[in-house]
Amino acid sequence: MSEYFKVKVDGHTVNSHTYIWEQAHGPVPDGYVIHHRDGNKRNNRLANLEAITHAEHARHHNDKHPRTKVCEVCGADYTPHATKRKRARTCSWECRNKLISQIRRGVATTVQA
Repeated sequence: MSEYFKVKVDGHTVNSHTYIWEQAHGPVPDGYVIHHRDGNKRNNRLANLEAITHAEHARHHNDKHPRTKVCEVCGADYTPHATKRKRARTCSWECRNKLISQIRRGVATTVQA
C-alpha cells in the first residue's frame, strides 16, 4: 500500500506531491520524478519537493543503506539482497538462527527500523 496522499484531477487519481509541484512549475519533464527532500512522503510542502532524474532518484535510494554489511554473529562481510539491505543483520540462515537464539536469551538486542 502506498504511503502517498492521492488526489482526483479530471477523473484521474494522481500523487498529490506531483500535482502540487506541477501547479507551481508546470508538467514534470520527461525522465524526471518528483522527490521529497526530507524523505517524508507525506510532507508535500513545495519547498520539500524537487524534480530529479530517474537515475539520481535511484542512486539516492540505493545509497541510503550500505551494499555490504558485517554479520552481527560471525563478523563476515556479506552483501544482503537489494530489498533487504535496511534490515539485514546476518550473512546466512545459520547466523540468523544463532542471532534469534541470542535475542531470546537476552544476549543480543533487537534493532528497530
